[in-house]
Amino acid sequence: MSAASSPYTSDGVANIPTGVDIIRLSKAGSQTLTFDQTVANLVFSYVSLNGNGYGFDQDFEILSYNDNVNTGNDCGFYGNPVHVPCGTSYKNVVTDPVTGAVEYQLLGTGEPHGTIRFLGAFDTLTWRSLSNENWNAFTVGAQGTAAEVVTDNDGDGVIDVEDNCPINSNPGQEDVDGDGFGDACDLVDDTDTDSDGVADHSDNCPAIANADQADADGDGIGNVCDDTDGDGYDDLVDNCPNHANPDQADDDQDGIGNVCDALTDIDGDLVADAVDNCIATPNANQLNSDGDALGNACDDDDDNDGVGDSADNCSLVPNADQLDTDGDSAGNACDSDDDGDGIDDARETESCRLIDNSLDLDGDLLCGSADNCPDDGRSNDDPDGDGLCGGNDFCPTDPTNTDDDLDGICGAEDACPADPNNDEDLDGVCGDADNCPVDGNADQADFDADGQGDTCDSDAGGDGVGDDSDSCLLTPVGEVASGDGCSIAQTCACDADWKNHGQYERCVVHTSKAMQREGLITKRERKQLVKDAARSSCGKSGKSDKSGKSDKSGKSDKSGKSDKSGKKGKSKKSGK
Repeated sequence: MSAASSPYTSDGVANIPTGVDIIRLSKAGSQTLTFDQTVANLVFSYVSLNGNGYGFDQDFEILSYNDNVNTGNDCGFYGNPVHVPCGTSYKNVVTDPVTGAVEYQLLGTGEPHGTIRFLGAFDTLTWRSLSNENWNAFTVGAQGTAAEVVTDNDGDGVIDVEDNCPINSNPGQEDVDGDGFGDACDLVDDTDTDSDGVADHSDNCPAIANADQADADGDGIGNVCDDTDGDGYDDLVDNCPNHANPDQADDDQDGIGNVCDALTDIDGDLVADAVDNCIATPNANQLNSDGDALGNACDDDDDNDGVGDSADNCSLVPNADQLDTDGDSAGNACDSDDDGDGIDDARETESCRLIDNSLDLDGDLLCGSADNCPDDGRSNDDPDGDGLCGGNDFCPTDPTNTDDDLDGICGAEDACPADPNNDEDLDGVCGDADNCPVDGNADQADFDADGQGDTCDSDAGGDGVGDDSDSCLLTPVGEVASGDGCSIAQTCACDADWKNHGQYERCVVHTSKAMQREGLITKRERKQLVKDAARSSCGKSGKSDKSGKSDKSGKSDKSGKSDKSGKKGKSKKSGK
């Protein structure tokens, strides 16, 4: 075989091995190769792998193997001519489920030659023969010591001897499962689907939790997911796990399939004798009213009340006293009409269940002493306990029978006990206290304090001028108003838009004169008003009247009269 086409040479090995470098392996068992220094990029070239295989304690990659069809490289077994087909080479990773140790296996088909390179750096390498085949051989070579090798094959910035994935770029060196192999190249999947603490690749039932990995038949499939009898039902749910029964028939419904059920059924009720509460009496329903060891079908006292069923007037309901009020042979405990009056107990009150309802003269379903009004047919004869029954009690819920306003509402229930109309205007003030009983006015405002609320008072200002004609509803108390309801201070408001002080004075002079003619003020009072107006600063630019006589509660227009817009905010005037 030529060096140029040799399948066990590669760019990673500078020297082509000679015959003396070959290590012959014949039923080698386990071997350890030791170096006096840590080496890196150790290369094994193997010859005639055949059906044998080897398990190494160090990870490796396959650089090449023979392919006489595509490359023309030789193949065959050690010391013999070419053997066709050459076959293939591949790697298998196995993890010991007990110790967690990882073994990297070199396997092949046919008669392959090839080359592998171990990853990382180490000073010992141990391998074992997987089948002890007679003829195999390794040629060993190393690129150099670990200190000499600084190769970064995957270009991730981490040299191969320190890289947990030397041939797969992973600059972050992520290793989720912490097994020393980076996530980018970790061939061992540590997924644990059933969360039983055993990784799926080693779990004999990866989808069903079985931490003990029990495998009774040793077939590699755990008991919890194994179908020992091959009938399509896993042992865990198979009613006959060791006897094939795809129909899962179980006539006696005892959880054990017919094909493996050895239990007998004397009475043929499809209930096995071991669980039948009446072994010799058919009773498929297993009814047992008193909960003892015997079913009703074979129990002579089904209700366990001490009275045998043959003499018990309620054989399924305990009634040791055997009370039977109406003497119909059905004890009260199981009789729906204890008094035999034709009315079911469920429809009767407690007082009538044991008394013939013919004694309920008023038909209110209250009997005997329970009916304190036996002649009144109301079901609740005297609810307030005042001794007055039904229609005779005009206040059935008020024992004091108080209804002073005779409105039919009694005692505490009457929100307006002195108002028969019960707050007719619904303003929250009862009619007897409401200053506008038919017009809602919750605030009870009464500007002129005449006892009649503003809402219903035709002269709310109390100035003798009806609200419909009153131009100044807010005339201050103590001020004299003219026939239109306005005082001088409102007609001639100091803060009005006067052209000058003289215009203001003329307004006071004319208005006071009119009031004097009407007899509303005296001549002396008029003179004083005119004098006060002359002394004031009203109408003078930038000045205001310090006398304070202007009505600030509502601005008047240029005519001096306020806007008659409504009754809200009225000032109290002098008494009528």
